[in-house]
Amino acid sequence: MSHSGEHEAATSEMSENIRDDNSLDDVYTVEEAVDKLGFGVFQVLLSMFAGSIWLVEALEVMILSILSPAVKCQWNLSDVQEATITTVVFAGFLVGNSLWGIVADKFGRKRALLLSLVWGFVFGIASAFSPNYYTLLLFRSLLGIGVGGGFLGPAYCIEFLPVWSRPMIVGLLQLCWAIGSILEALLALVIMTSINHEPWRWLLGISALPQMVLVVLFPLMPESPRYLVVHGKVTEATKVLMMIAKVNCKPLFSGRLVTQEEKERMQQNRNPRAGVESRNVNYRTLPNMEENKQTLSSSDNESDSVPLLSSHEHTHGRTLSRSCVMRTIRDKMSKYYQWFLILFKNGWWKSTLLLWYLWFSASIIYYGGTLLTTTLLQHDERCGLTGGNDTNTECEPLSKSDYIRLVWTTCAEFPGTIWIILLLLVIGRKKSMSLTLFAAAVCYGLLFLCLGKTILTVFLFGVRGFATGFFQSIILYTSEVYPTTVRAFGLSICSFSSHLGAMVSPYFAQALMARTTIVTISIFIACTALASIVSLLLPIETKGRAMKDTG
Repeated sequence: MSHSGEHEAATSEMSENIRDDNSLDDVYTVEEAVDKLGFGVFQVLLSMFAGSIWLVEALEVMILSILSPAVKCQWNLSDVQEATITTVVFAGFLVGNSLWGIVADKFGRKRALLLSLVWGFVFGIASAFSPNYYTLLLFRSLLGIGVGGGFLGPAYCIEFLPVWSRPMIVGLLQLCWAIGSILEALLALVIMTSINHEPWRWLLGISALPQMVLVVLFPLMPESPRYLVVHGKVTEATKVLMMIAKVNCKPLFSGRLVTQEEKERMQQNRNPRAGVESRNVNYRTLPNMEENKQTLSSSDNESDSVPLLSSHEHTHGRTLSRSCVMRTIRDKMSKYYQWFLILFKNGWWKSTLLLWYLWFSASIIYYGGTLLTTTLLQHDERCGLTGGNDTNTECEPLSKSDYIRLVWTTCAEFPGTIWIILLLLVIGRKKSMSLTLFAAAVCYGLLFLCLGKTILTVFLFGVRGFATGFFQSIILYTSEVYPTTVRAFGLSICSFSSHLGAMVSPYFAQALMARTTIVTISIFIACTALASIVSLLLPIETKGRAMKDTG
């Protein structure tokens, strides 16, 4: 009995601590619970797992700058064919981002991540056994669909983190990306210079193995409580929060878990002058959104509960079955359309449009810089920066010294990550992105100087570091600015834009670079400078701002 009394006292104390002066009695949100439970053992383990997902994607991205030059030499490919090997992967990313974003918002973050990892592993191994160029393109594009779900890793992790820790942890996740990139460069240095016959096949196969390791560990991870509470699974969300409290050795809490929207409505009912207006969010549109969700949910239940046809109904089975399928498709498309419209409601339209360009430019800046590294290092006999060839069909494989330089430029992601973490904490998200992009544009401009490979490596180091910092900051900003109801969908659409940029970057950094260096570098400078200006035009600064459940 005394133990029970102590437990009740502890839960009562936690319940009091988890509420602030503006809260209602026995009511709290996931945001409040996550902040009060703090950053403990659970968040450390989760961050390590999410970082591993990021590391796996980095392996598959980094390999792109190594694979295409090697295959070009073996199969005597043209510059355009070489660039296409990279482009099809990003095309798969584009499809995968949309697919896994929808799966994550419908079926949960955990299921989406698990399926994407299994998919990526299967076609990563298959790529290593490609008998010809076109089969390689097919398998690499399918692999891209699986790896395209990797963006959910940071978003999944952020939903468990208190506000103050998000910039730091997202920065640490980016370090995992850097570690993955460096590991891939080191793996390439060993395999590509020690195996004589088709070493790229070994590189592809070994690089796919870590995804299966994550698949085995995945059952240990919980579903996001934000996703659960928004989808009405309050009991499951509460169990997840209680588990986090136990792992972090925090006292359990009592009370009723609600969404941020529900709590603000309750506050407004108690004090009509508080709540919605003070937060500058127009919640009058939300009942319609909820009504649509209920309608779509009931439609889904209807379609799921259609009974099997009896023998009497078989004569009309084909018509009835087609009708059920069409109704289900219409319901699904209607729901996705509603999600898409939310990105343009309640003042989100400006942020959405600007973010689309920023994500598009982020890929051109980062992946373009990565691919430029191997393209420029391939040319030993010419400067490569003051002119260009009309054609470039000659096969010039990377030497051991080139792979070493590739490792050095990849190491730029470490200082780039430290740089952006400090900026995000001190001057906020928007100014950090703008300043980082300006520095990247300067480094791209310095590539016009023809000072030899050593100085070239230094400039490429700067490009890679600042591009890494910008990518990290735009992921954090987008995760913070969108509400839980559409966060994964919003991220998937932004990533869709990002991979459009990634798809065109190989044709700039590889195919166009072989013909006109001046035009190619100028395109990268213009894209980076414009993105620096656009980042300052974002209407919301998310530094210190609570993540919203609905909006």
